Parts: sequence; structure tokens; C-alpha cells
Amino acid sequence: MPDPARALRLRVGRAIQRLRLARGYSQETLAERAHSSGKYIGAIERGETNAGLDVLGRIAAALAVDPADLLVPPRGRGRIEAAHLIARADLDTLVEIVQRVKAVRARRTPRAAR
Repeated sequence: MPDPARALRLRVGRAIQRLRLARGYSQETLAERAHSSGKYIGAIERGETNAGLDVLGRIAAALAVDPADLLVPPRGRGRIEAAHLIARADLDTLVEIVQRVKAVRARRTPRAAR
């Protein structure tokens, strides 16, 4: 008889692993960002341990996803395309660029005032 608890742990672990790899993070990098250990992240990814909600929340934040995204079964063949995801560092860079552009536009005088 299949173990539904183990199946859920494996689903969550695989989702974490897919998202981690799509962002180019090692287990250690994710662990550092989630205030955990690399061994613990590995055990979660393999479905060997039951991660608590606090830990899953920190992992989701480190991966820049909603915690519910860790529970949803993957679509299609079970793979998340890396092209559809953006690494946190790249997102931070984009936010900085947008803020700079907004600041430059704010300093400009309106054409009607010229």
C-alpha cells in the first residue's frame, strides 16, 4: 500500500529541487538563504524528513515563490522550464534598474514647462 505521507514529502522535495536547480543554487546556497543546513535541504529534497511549515516558508522565500507552489503537482512532464523562472539576483538587478529609470524620469521637467 502506498504511503501518502511519503508521496507528499517526495512531491515537495522534488519541487524544491527543481526550483533550486532552475535558479542555479546549490543545496548549500539554498540552505544559507533559508537559514538551514545543506544536509537538511538534501533530506527534504529526497523526501526523507518531514519539514515543518516554518522551514518550508523560509525555503519558499529563499526561492522567491509562494509556499503553496511547493505543494502543487508539476504540470506536463513534471519539469519547470528554467526560461520561465528568474533568479533572485537577476530580479534584484531588474528592480534596481527600474528604480533608476524612475528616478531619472522624476528629475526630468515636463515638456510643457520648457
